[in-house]
Amino acid sequence: MTDETRQPWTPGPWEVTGPVGRAAWIESETNSNIAAMHRIDTPEGMANAKLIAKAPALAEALAALVEASDHSEVTYQPMRDAFERARAELDACGWQWGGR
Repeated sequence: MTDETRQPWTPGPWEVTGPVGRAAWIESETNSNIAAMHRIDTPEGMANAKLIAKAPALAEALAALVEASDHSEVTYQPMRDAFERARAELDACGWQWGGR
């Protein structure tokens, strides 16, 4: 983890490169290989690759929502439950919360 990030994984953005045959790769901005994707010759396979490539951006957006909820009074129970679930999922990935 670097000083400017709060996640333990390779910083984004990540992108799908390829395909070559039925495979593609998820790579970081620094050309670091993150993952190899197989069977991307189907719409579902390519959608999976694109979702994985968006993981860093999705985690950052989710963390921003959770942190915003910490500074507002959320009274709607399903919304509070969703924020807590999001926090738990980010915790499971090793997200480092500011001030926590």
